[in-house]
Amino acid sequence: MQNTRNLSFQNRITEFSLMGEFNFYTIFNKKRQQTPNFTPYIFAGIGILNHDPYVRYGGQRVRLNPLRLEYDEISNPTIYSTWNMLLPFGVGIKHNLKNSWAIGAEISYRLAFTDNLDNVSKYYATSIPQYLRVPNVEIKDGDVTRKFGIEDWEYLADPSGNLFTNAGLARGDGKTKDGYMTIGITLTYSILSTDCFSWRK
Repeated sequence: MQNTRNLSFQNRITEFSLMGEFNFYTIFNKKRQQTPNFTPYIFAGIGILNHDPYVRYGGQRVRLNPLRLEYDEISNPTIYSTWNMLLPFGVGIKHNLKNSWAIGAEISYRLAFTDNLDNVSKYYATSIPQYLRVPNVEIKDGDVTRKFGIEDWEYLADPSGNLFTNAGLARGDGKTKDGYMTIGITLTYSILSTDCFSWRK
């Protein structure tokens, strides 16, 4: 959430990644004496993500991408792609349970090759988009229910009510890539040799 601009969003992200992992100790080889039961590890990879930012507005779920809230006829006339590349990397620790099974915990950062995960990227809109298709939803406005209209587009573009005063001014933070962190519990099964690669065996 951007508190100073009163902008908010929610997003549902689907990710497909291919990652490599380096364990500092071998924990699956029980043929060796004094094999540790745990190991720290690092990982990194490459992947793609799909996202679709939205906001809860007037009791409805309103998708933000089709609204083109940072529209400019020359510099930003189109809808951005919801498919993007990403680079995941992180650290973790795992504990051997039995044979090839291990449980662990990890923290990671995902660097996304898009600046639109929060639907905030460049500048305030300079005009209402051409051929704007407003959502076909009815929103609650106090005790009244009405159709989503241009005034709602203007509010979502700039909740401060100063859209056309701010037109062309920075709406984002100037960075070109967004990112997000994840924390998770892992359950691992090794399908390779139990004498797997590590820094120390």
